[in-house]
Amino acid sequence: MQNAGVPPAPKSVLARGLRLLDAFGPDDTELSLAELATRSGLPKPTALRLLRELLVWGGVEQAVNGRYRLGMHLFTLGQRVPAQRELRRRALPYLEDLYEATHENVHLAVLHGTTTMFLEKLTGHRSTPIVSRVGSRLPAHCTATGKVFLALGPPDRVRRVVDGGLSRHTPRTIVLAGLLHRDGDTVPLDRFIAPKIEAEIVFVLGAPLRGPGVTLDQARAAISGVRAGLEIVDSRIEDWRIKLADTVADLASNGAVALAPTLVPFPEIPDPRLVGMVLTRNGSLVDTGAGAAALGDPVAVVAWLANVLGAEGVELAAGHLVMTGALHAAVPMAVGDEFVAEFDRLGTVSVRVG
Repeated sequence: MQNAGVPPAPKSVLARGLRLLDAFGPDDTELSLAELATRSGLPKPTALRLLRELLVWGGVEQAVNGRYRLGMHLFTLGQRVPAQRELRRRALPYLEDLYEATHENVHLAVLHGTTTMFLEKLTGHRSTPIVSRVGSRLPAHCTATGKVFLALGPPDRVRRVVDGGLSRHTPRTIVLAGLLHRDGDTVPLDRFIAPKIEAEIVFVLGAPLRGPGVTLDQARAAISGVRAGLEIVDSRIEDWRIKLADTVADLASNGAVALAPTLVPFPEIPDPRLVGMVLTRNGSLVDTGAGAAALGDPVAVVAWLANVLGAEGVELAAGHLVMTGALHAAVPMAVGDEFVAEFDRLGTVSVRVG
C-alpha cells in the first residue's frame, strides 16, 4: 500500500537507493528499517535489500541496535564537491580571523533558491546558541545570513521569497510581508487608519551588534550599506493624540516601509549627518531635511537601538534594516498622492497612494 504523502517508488534501482538516503532528515541520527521504508515509500524487502548494498558501499552504517545511519563515504564524497571545497578553502582563514575577533558564530553560506545553505560554521562556548548546521538549509527570511542576501540582492530576490510565503520559525521571524514595499509601489490607503509618511535613512547591518555598551564607532563598523527609505506611520488614536503606551501598542506606529532599489556601500557616505533630503508630493515641495535630524547622527540611532535591545537580551543581527527616524514632520497621505524622496548620494524612493 502506498504511504500517504509519499511519491510512488521510482522504477530504477539507483533512484530507489537515493530515495532511501533522502529519507534521512536534518535532525535524524538513526532510522529503523520500518521508518526508512515508510518515508521512502519502498516495500520493506526492497528497502532491506538496498540497505545491504549501501552498507557494502559505505553509504549507510548499521548501529548495534540494528538501526541505520548515513555512512562516512557520503561525507568523503561531499568533501570532493569542487565549488564547496574551493570556496571553503579560500574563506576559512578569514572566517577564523573573524571568529577570533568576535567569538561569535561565523558562517560561510550561499543562497540556494529561497534558502540559505551553510557550508561552514565556526562557533564556541561564548557564542549565541543557534540552530544552523553545516550542510543544512534554512529559509532566507529567518536567518541573519539570508537577510544579508536579501538586503544586498536585487528586488526580485526579495519578491520571490515573499511570494513563497514567510513561515514563522522563531518568535522574531518576520512574517508580515505586507509591511514591505518596493520603490514605486502603489500602497492602498484603506489598509491603514490615519497614515502619514516620513522619509528616512535606512542602514543595513553587515555584522551583529549586542548591547549594552555599543559605541558610535562600533555601530559604524557594523553598518555595511545605506538605502533611501519611506516609512508609513499609522495610529489607532484619534487625531494622533498619542502617548508612549499608545506608540508601543501600535508597534511603534509602524504601518509599512518602502525601500530604494540601490544599496550604497556605507564607506561611500562619509558623514550621514550631512545627507540632505527633499520630499515632494505630486511634484510640489513638501519638506526638506538632513541626516542630523535623527538623534543628531543616524549612526547614533543604531547604537541607541543596540543598547536598548541589548539590555533586554536581544541582539541586532547581520542583515537587519534599521530605520533611523524621520528627517521632517510626518505628512498626511491621501488617495492619488505620489510621494518622492530625493536623497543626496542615496538616490530616490517613491510610493503612490491608491
